[in-house]
Amino acid sequence: MLSGPLTRLSAETPNNISADGFLRITALIPRESRNFNVSAAEVPRIYGLPAVLITRMMRLGLPSEHVNGVPHFERSDLVNLSLCLQTGRRYRSIKRFWPRAVGALDGKRWIGYNLSYVTNCPLPEPHTGCRFRVLTPRGRIERKASARHSGPIFTTDIWLSCEWPELPVAARQVVDIAARFEHAWLPRAIQADLAFMRKTGLANCMGMSRILAAEGRKRGLEMRSVFGLLTPPPYAGVHFWPEVKVEGIWVPFDPLMIKQMMAWNVLDREKWSPYRSLGGMQCRLVESRPGPETARRVVTHDRKEVAASFPVCHLGTGGR
Repeated sequence: MLSGPLTRLSAETPNNISADGFLRITALIPRESRNFNVSAAEVPRIYGLPAVLITRMMRLGLPSEHVNGVPHFERSDLVNLSLCLQTGRRYRSIKRFWPRAVGALDGKRWIGYNLSYVTNCPLPEPHTGCRFRVLTPRGRIERKASARHSGPIFTTDIWLSCEWPELPVAARQVVDIAARFEHAWLPRAIQADLAFMRKTGLANCMGMSRILAAEGRKRGLEMRSVFGLLTPPPYAGVHFWPEVKVEGIWVPFDPLMIKQMMAWNVLDREKWSPYRSLGGMQCRLVESRPGPETARRVVTHDRKEVAASFPVCHLGTGGR
C-alpha cells in the first residue's frame, strides 16, 4: 500500500485511494507499445496530477522517457493514473454529469438528445473552404464549411430506447465473461490486440466488445460489436459495445462499462447489474469489424481524421 505524499495528494478522493491497482496495470503493458509524447509540463494541466506526485510515481514504476532532459509519458498511463486516483478533468466530468444522465433513464421508455458535431478545419488559411465527411446515426454525409467556420458542422436529434428485452441465459453467460477483465486505457499499438487482453485480463471498450461478440457467436447467438457515441450530457464520447439479437431486436449491453461505473460510484448497485442495458445513452453509428480504422472515423477532412467534440443536451423523455 502506498503512503506519504501519494496518500496526502489523493486525500480528497474516497478512502484515500492508492495507485496500487494502477501500478499492477502498468506492469502488464509492454514498454515497447508506449509512445512517450506527453511532456511533464502538460501533465498537471491536462490530467490533474501534481508534479510532486508524478515524481513519486516515476520512482515507483511509472514509465517515462527523457527528451532533452524532460520526462515524457504515455497518454494512456496518465489517463489510467488520473482515474485510479479519481482526479483530473475527465474524472470530474464523469462524477459530475454521469449520475444525472443515468438517473434520467429510470422509469422511461425513451429519451431524446440533441447532438452536435463540432470541429475546425485543419488547414492553414487562406483557402477556399472545407468539405467534411461525417459519420452520423443515419450513415455518412458530407458537410461544407467556410475557412473561418466555427460552431457545429452537423446537428441532429436522436431518440434512444430505455427499455430492452431481458437477456436470455446464453447471453448472460457471455456477459459473465467480462467479470474476468479489468477496464484500462491502452496504448494505440495494442488497442486492438485481443490476444494481449485475453492473456492479461486488461481490456478497453473496443477489445471487450469484440471478445464478447466472438464468444456469443461461438454459442450460436447473433452478436456483433458496434461503434458509436456514449451520450451523457454535456458531451458525448466515442465508445464500443456489444449487441445481441433478442426477439428480433439488437440489444446493447456493456458489462465492463457498468463494472467501471460502479467503481466510480456512478451507478446505484441496488438498481443496476451487468445484465441491464445502458442503451438509453448509447447511440450506435456503425458495426465494428476488424480491419481498417477508416470505418470508425467520425469526422474526416481530405480523408484524414480530424478531432471533434460532441455537445449533447437532453430533449425530453417518455415514461410508462
